[in-house]
Amino acid sequence: MDIYSYEYDTLSKQTIRSLSGHVPDISDIPNIISSKVAPNQKIATLKLIYATLADVPNIDLEDRWWACQDTIQVSEATLTKIKNLSNLSSVDSLGAEIPYTNSELQHNKEELDALLLDSGYPTVAALEASLVDAIASAKDDRTGVEAVPPKVVAKGAAQQAASDPGNSWLLAYRGVSTTVKRPVYTGTIPKAILKQLIATHIDSEVRNPSDTLADLAKMNSLLFSMVAAIYSTLTPTAVGKIPAADKAVIDYSMARFRAVQTRGDRQLATEGTKLIDKLFDREVAIADIVDLLINKG
Repeated sequence: MDIYSYEYDTLSKQTIRSLSGHVPDISDIPNIISSKVAPNQKIATLKLIYATLADVPNIDLEDRWWACQDTIQVSEATLTKIKNLSNLSSVDSLGAEIPYTNSELQHNKEELDALLLDSGYPTVAALEASLVDAIASAKDDRTGVEAVPPKVVAKGAAQQAASDPGNSWLLAYRGVSTTVKRPVYTGTIPKAILKQLIATHIDSEVRNPSDTLADLAKMNSLLFSMVAAIYSTLTPTAVGKIPAADKAVIDYSMARFRAVQTRGDRQLATEGTKLIDKLFDREVAIADIVDLLINKG
């Protein structure tokens, strides 16, 4: 979506509409999430998209207002051009009237004929009348867009009109003084989109889903080893308090665990506590990513 800014030029007494930027469409979000740019930049772009979506009421009003204002300005400029082309003389900077030469008069006539041809009107009078009507209609429409609709508030059996600034902030765009500010709509990144961004960043920076499953298996193996070690220290009296069926499952599990060698066992044998550090460092890295992106989102 293209974003425009509006500025009133006091010298020309015209409203100038300028392209101030482009906001990606919501359909571009998957590409933004999967892009290789920094997470902070992704967050900023996503915020801009959703803030712009929230601002659509203002943007729509501005588009409707500009359609009116542009018609007025273009029509008024054309009327001025017709008048200048129809004149037999011009006025210099000192106010002196200077007659046009025959060559200048012929040039003006040809330009005026071309203007009539482009407009489709047979005469200057018809074109001028059309432009005057267009200006009047556009001004009525512009007033409608700028109007301050009354808000009616029920109060008992009576009704009381309450003031509402409405759209009168648009007046400033054509040089009319107003204290009403343009409404501000703030958009937020939906949780589902933020979760996608977090998952993508974790995949690329820490571990993907397959790595996660592998880490969980290693954590489980490490946990099993510690539980087995603790279980082996229990006194016969303590073990005897465990229901027979439960004890049978535990004994079988411990025996089975001692009989196999998991990937975690093999890494622990070669890497020692470095494996434990690696597993927990990844958990910390993931927590940091989640905190960072949630806080910024």
